[in-house]
Amino acid sequence: MKHVTLSLALALPLVAAPAAHAQNFDLSGTWQTDSGAVNGRGGGHIVMQATHRSGGVTFSYGGNTMVCSLNGLRCRGSWQGGTGSGWFAITFSSDGQSFSGTWGYGRDRANVGTFSGTR
Repeated sequence: MKHVTLSLALALPLVAAPAAHAQNFDLSGTWQTDSGAVNGRGGGHIVMQATHRSGGVTFSYGGNTMVCSLNGLRCRGSWQGGTGSGWFAITFSSDGQSFSGTWGYGRDRANVGTFSGTR
C-alpha cells in the first residue's frame, strides 16, 4: 500500500501597511530643536514655530526662516537667517512628533551639522 502525503498551502494575499507620510499629521506648532555647529558656526537650542502647508512646512524663529517640501516623511529645503543661508534635510518620525537630519551653509555638503527636534 502506497502512502501519499498531500500538502496544502494556504495562499494569503500580502497586505502592506500603509506608508507613513508627514502630510498625514498637522506639523504646525512649537518645536524644541537642537543643532550641531558647522565649522564653529550656528548650532544650539532653538524654539521654532512651524506652519504646515500643503506639500511642505515653514519653520520660523527670530528673523530666520526655514522652508521645506515634504516627500513621505522627508522634508528638504533651505533656510535664511542672520548668520547666512543654506540647506537642510530632515526626516520626521512615523508619529510626526520628532525629526532628525542634517543642515549646512550655502551649497556645501562636505561640512554638515546635525539637526533634531521634538514637540
